Amino acid sequence: MSIRFGQGSRKTVETKKGALAESVCLRDALLGLTNKICPTVVFAESYRDFKKARNIRMRFSVAHFFVVRRKTHFLCGRVASSDRPPHKNTLCTYTIKKKFPKNTSQVPISARKDFMMKTPIFKGAATALITPFKNRAIDFESFGAIIDAQIAAGIDALVICGTTGEASTLTDDEQISAIEFAVKRVAGRVPVIAGAGSNDTEHAITLCKRSCEVGADALLVVTPYYNKTSQRGLIHMYTRIADNVTKPLILYNVPSRTGVNIEPATYAALADHPNINGIKEASGNFSKIVEIVSLVGDKLALYSGNDDQIVPMLSLGGSGVISVLSNVLPAETSEMCHKFFEGDIKGSAAMQCKYLPLINALFSDVNPIPVKEAMAMLGYCEAEMREPLYPMDEAKKAVLREKLIAAGLTVKA
Repeated sequence: MSIRFGQGSRKTVETKKGALAESVCLRDALLGLTNKICPTVVFAESYRDFKKARNIRMRFSVAHFFVVRRKTHFLCGRVASSDRPPHKNTLCTYTIKKKFPKNTSQVPISARKDFMMKTPIFKGAATALITPFKNRAIDFESFGAIIDAQIAAGIDALVICGTTGEASTLTDDEQISAIEFAVKRVAGRVPVIAGAGSNDTEHAITLCKRSCEVGADALLVVTPYYNKTSQRGLIHMYTRIADNVTKPLILYNVPSRTGVNIEPATYAALADHPNINGIKEASGNFSKIVEIVSLVGDKLALYSGNDDQIVPMLSLGGSGVISVLSNVLPAETSEMCHKFFEGDIKGSAAMQCKYLPLINALFSDVNPIPVKEAMAMLGYCEAEMREPLYPMDEAKKAVLREKLIAAGLTVKA
């Protein structure tokens, strides 16, 4: 298998015939070469190789290394030549004629989109993870145990320091330390998505850059809350952030919290940016969501931001959910998504209905108050929150406990 990089560079990496994952030298070569020359595209013959190549791709800026399946209708820049591989499990050779600078923010979006192919950051369920506290500090011991339990249960990705992670009451240093800790604890087993939004664009850029520096695989960026902005302002803000980071962005639309809604036309205007990868859509407005899908197609991965709407979102082509429910039921939430992907729509819908009472209990008070109480009931951490969040009343706690038990979970006495 060989890969050629750039017009006139003629730099070639030779590896053994066989599966991509068996080739350590390919990964090392890409690490050395993508920092020096033009973007690289790898076409995988098999789905197995595609998944493994995608895992390698996560280590690089999305503008430097793209991997797509053969037989996918896709044009990358101007392909000068191609050779079919000698073995079905090897990769093709492609040469890209156009050369772009290392800092792709210097390239006009109209040029960048010609060679850009986006792979969803994850497919399935990503847990919007709680941040456990003890004596007002982050309880890293409990945090690490929760992360390990999530991965052991088969979760597809983790979101650190989002709304459920109480990012709004963390200092910047606490937020970055939590993200860094998670990255190290996860150690590449699943993508780590860092919550890094702000209602101050400069602050958001700083948080995003720092999150990238400590190893986050992607960034979740909420709309500006309280001071808000126009749709033109959203396009400008997200473009500025995306131009200044090296990792893909998921745009987070939750108008019930922020007072700002991302309109379908705004998503369409942002969809061609190579660093804007997906949407966490928590508006609950399915008429608008249908319009979004019709406008952006496969350019942006669509994730449900509401646990009671996972299967409906998947039916519109969604890639999964960023979930509160999966804090307590990681395996089941992931299974709900993958049943749908595998064609068992009836089974997926049955799971959605089965866990609806628990979902309702987890949102019977302001998130993340109930899920923090639930995780304490399950023995993962203390129920400590930072004010102004305040503990649930006893009646709601009793209902939550009942629904956790009904879902088959073991609750502490």
